[in-house]
Amino acid sequence: MYTPGASGSDDRRAWRRSLRLLLEDPDILLIVATPQSRTRPPRLASLSPMTQEHPILDANRRFADGFDQGALPVRPARQLVIVTCMDSRIDTFRALGLELGDAHVIRNAGGRASDDVIRSLIISTTLLGTREVLVVHHTDCGLMGRSEEELRALVAGERGSDTSDLEFLSFADHQTALRADVEKIRASPHLAPDLLVSGYLYDVHSGRLSERVPAGSSS
Repeated sequence: MYTPGASGSDDRRAWRRSLRLLLEDPDILLIVATPQSRTRPPRLASLSPMTQEHPILDANRRFADGFDQGALPVRPARQLVIVTCMDSRIDTFRALGLELGDAHVIRNAGGRASDDVIRSLIISTTLLGTREVLVVHHTDCGLMGRSEEELRALVAGERGSDTSDLEFLSFADHQTALRADVEKIRASPHLAPDLLVSGYLYDVHSGRLSERVPAGSSS
């Protein structure tokens, strides 16, 4: 292969011929060398996003190779439901000393008692035998201190969509929000009156849990 850098019309014609040959060969990676750097770097494989495997699949294969809890019953062993936030810093089972199969965990933004949480609680308590609900909020929550209007304006600015038909369930302080969620669950006519419901606050910085609303029922 010809390397540019010499002078003269013959050299220029030779360079153009070499370049033309390179461009016509699809299997050759074109690297134009200079007098300062003539080292050809290693060729990297071309990967398409459509052909790459997500790394969670490899992690799951390793998990499945040692999995030995496929015989657990569908009903939670401790007849317990945890309603908590989707925050990625909360390892619910480890934080509460639970094992796989002990409890149902329902998560959403803020750990709020939304209508869909009530729907899941109906299924959990009616079909799967749970008898106690722990509502667990946490410190440093993204929903705290924001207004519904602020969140709607944020979505409108980012997406251009109208979320006036949605309720984000933002809140100003943990105690008020926890009590409201506990009371909403207790007051639901679709849940058993003797269902125990309590409220807790989890500190994401210390890992400690504190009771904020003592356990009680509507009966």
